[in-house]
This record gives sequence, C-alpha cells and structure tokens, in this order.
Amino acid sequence: PECITDPPLLPDEQVMLKEMYDCFGSYLKDLPAAYRTVFVLGDLEGLPNREIAEILGLSLDAVKMRLHRGRAILLKQLRQNCKAEDWL
Repeated sequence: PECITDPPLLPDEQVMLKEMYDCFGSYLKDLPAAYRTVFVLGDLEGLPNREIAEILGLSLDAVKMRLHRGRAILLKQLRQNCKAEDWL
C-alpha cells in the first residue's frame, strides 16, 4: 500500500515552525501550574475532562474553568507576543 506523506517543509517554513513552537512553549511554561497542568492533559495529551478531574482530584466544573482560563491567558500571550495571526 502507498503511504501518503506531507511534502517536506521549505527552509523558511521550518524556521517559522520552530519560532512558533519556541514562542508557544515559552508562554505555556509561564502559565500558572493549575492552568498549565489541565491544558497539557486536555489539549496536548487529549484526555477527556472527566479523566482530568479524576487524576487531579478536582470537580468537572473546576477542570472546565481552568481549561477555559488557561486557554484564554495563553491565547492572549500568543496574540500579543508571537505573531500568532500567522498561524492561529
């Protein structure tokens, strides 16, 4: 069977991608721990909110609130500091 892959990135695309990851990573690590943990488990690891609540010993509402607030803080930082309009 054929394997379909994306074409390799051009050098300027590679640079832009690295800048995006670096900028995102710097603001992700600066998120308050309560928001960062929920964001990583939910948005990066793909865990459902109920499972995050069980793991962290939080209510489902607390997880949803932390995820919403963490995303908002991160998005604000990305828009202000990372030329995010190019990739959000």
